Amino acid sequence: MSLCLLENIENNCYLNTILQIFLTDKDFISKLSTIEGNQYSIINNLIIILNKLTTNSISIKRLIEYKYNYYKGNNLQDAHETFIILLDLLEKENKSLVKDLYHGISLSKYICSSCGHSFNTSDDFYDLTIGLINDDLMSCLKNNFIQYIDDYKCDHCGNICKHLKKMYINKYPKRLIIVLNRYTSHGKKNNISVPYVYHLKFTESLNNNVNNNTNYYLSKIIYHVGSGSNNGHYCIDVLTSTDWIFIDDNITNRHHNLMNNHNSYMLVYNLID
Repeated sequence: MSLCLLENIENNCYLNTILQIFLTDKDFISKLSTIEGNQYSIINNLIIILNKLTTNSISIKRLIEYKYNYYKGNNLQDAHETFIILLDLLEKENKSLVKDLYHGISLSKYICSSCGHSFNTSDDFYDLTIGLINDDLMSCLKNNFIQYIDDYKCDHCGNICKHLKKMYINKYPKRLIIVLNRYTSHGKKNNISVPYVYHLKFTESLNNNVNNNTNYYLSKIIYHVGSGSNNGHYCIDVLTSTDWIFIDDNITNRHHNLMNNHNSYMLVYNLID
């Protein structure tokens, strides 16, 4: 794997780390090579980085700043939010580039606890953000699929009461992004250590819409090292055919033992064909 290492300029480790999700993905690179972007596009700037004509991501940061003023300056930004922003900008430039790899569709069924009436909603998703109720990823994931919603008004009986919400995946993305919700509304970090699940399988107990293509393997881990969402540092581990590569801006290290997982923030899973 040929790496494109990026210098940390303007405290943009969050952007460098998220860009490695794309820059180390062979399928994404293959699709990108068939697309032409204009001079001031994310696509064109990714191609420039891949061709090693630059060693920083400042041009991409400027494009984000143009649409999101609060990205200006040297403040640390949230890596997950940056990922969503980049997907949105990329999708506007070329829809298939994003949809082919990252797009999923979920179905949510709501059941009224008062009258039993149910209704369904369908939503696009590009990641699954899960709460850390304990140190077991699978139970946290299952809790995300089955929830109780308080004080929800039923359109059938008119009562404001608790509703059971069951979420199912109708379309599995080729890249499943799981975000571990480590931060409170005040920005305080939950440092619970969550052991990695290297092979993720969606069974009927987790999601009843399963088929032969619901097996994933862990390919990337984004870390946030710090005490809160507004401080610290981001870095990433990337799986290769032989080992893991730790990428910290423009510094790399090959290894077999993964970093302490109380800092894991985003998990990238690849669908097994």
